[in-house]
Amino acid sequence: MGEMQAMFRLLTALALWVTLSTGSKIVIQSSPDYLLQDLTRTLTIRCSLMDTDAPSGQVGRRAAGDLTETQLDVQSVTAISVVRNSQAEPVANLTSQPSAAVPLTDFTSLKVHGSLGKNHVSSPNSEHAFLEMQWAHPGRNQTGGYTCFIHAVDAQGQSVVFSTSAEIAQEFPSSDDMLGHISQLEKTVESLEERLKAVESSTGLLKAPHAEEGMVECVDSDSWNQDPYGNNGRYVFHTVKFQTPYDRPPMVSLGIDLLDESSDAYLRVHTDIDNLTKDGFTVRCGTWADTYIFKVRVRWVSVVA
Repeated sequence: MGEMQAMFRLLTALALWVTLSTGSKIVIQSSPDYLLQDLTRTLTIRCSLMDTDAPSGQVGRRAAGDLTETQLDVQSVTAISVVRNSQAEPVANLTSQPSAAVPLTDFTSLKVHGSLGKNHVSSPNSEHAFLEMQWAHPGRNQTGGYTCFIHAVDAQGQSVVFSTSAEIAQEFPSSDDMLGHISQLEKTVESLEERLKAVESSTGLLKAPHAEEGMVECVDSDSWNQDPYGNNGRYVFHTVKFQTPYDRPPMVSLGIDLLDESSDAYLRVHTDIDNLTKDGFTVRCGTWADTYIFKVRVRWVSVVA
């Protein structure tokens, strides 16, 4: 029984030592520290409550009237809020009911998230709770002073409100800033082009299939070549060269677009493809017997096989 009591006292003392060995401190950080007009792509401000080694010999530390640090460890955080400029314009807040970070201004460009650290275990230099805000393409409206308030309950059950501020200024970009921005854009474009080529090479889904079209006309069938095999046939050939060679012979379709022939005989005409390669093909127009063709216009379409 005595051993159990001794163990209990030891654990109690250890827990008390851990509690008293850490303090709490509010920290606000911004990235970047200032905006370059029309060049800064994102602005991030993060307000955090950090566990620290307990300050010796003082209960709290104040800066310009703000409570920034306490000797006692915070047991729970109930809310975090951020306001902007002297008008205290609400920017964002995070509360336990509901437990979600919400923007209160700049709705088209501001995203927020955070945590009240409900299951946080205190240890020096660890983050107990935070609220982070990020703006896309920030400008003059996002400049000025930002003040963060963290409402908490300390180890003695007392309410504590931490607060601290940060200033976001805007500067006109110098020529070096402009050149650096252009250089970064060029690198980004080159990187995107390389990634696009890699995707096209691996999948081919982003590359439109190779396709071409055109037409040929065969006129005056009396001037066509005689069929060497007899049958009173006559043929004419037209060579088509693709604008861009295919990787392999494509599929080619033919269709008669116009036909003008003599009415003195039966209509007899045919078209077909000869000598198809990846570089082009030959269209053959033909007729036979006493049919006379004034003109036959043939349209063709080629696609990847």
